[in-house]
Amino acid sequence: MDELQNWSDKWQLDISYKKCNALLLSNKKEKQSLALTLCDKQLPIVDTVKDLGVIMDSQLKFDVHVNNIVLRAQNIANLIHKCFGSKDPPTLMKAFLVYVRPVLEYASCVWSSQSVALIRKKNRVCTASIHKTFSML
Repeated sequence: MDELQNWSDKWQLDISYKKCNALLLSNKKEKQSLALTLCDKQLPIVDTVKDLGVIMDSQLKFDVHVNNIVLRAQNIANLIHKCFGSKDPPTLMKAFLVYVRPVLEYASCVWSSQSVALIRKKNRVCTASIHKTFSML
């Protein structure tokens, strides 16, 4: 941490310590007590962290992230079915591909290899939306 501070001082780049957290990666249940300081401020130790839109925990699992994106995608899909004036299946499918699919697929290469259950959660949103679209016929 001192080297990071020295580097930022040398290049006159301020580090926003208020935006910094510490995530201790471990497969142990017990949390270690470790005090990390940056800019003479102690960094809070967190259980999960969001980096580039992907939420991971201290065991490098993405359950929280997948639950979050599944909920967001379900909400968007429901809004499409509720708010779109057209009930035309091709139009609804295009809306799904434009608004829902990117939410489900963003950074999926990071977490998709971890668990089949996570992939199934994601696929349920797609299946439910397709079923809802074609059940209107």
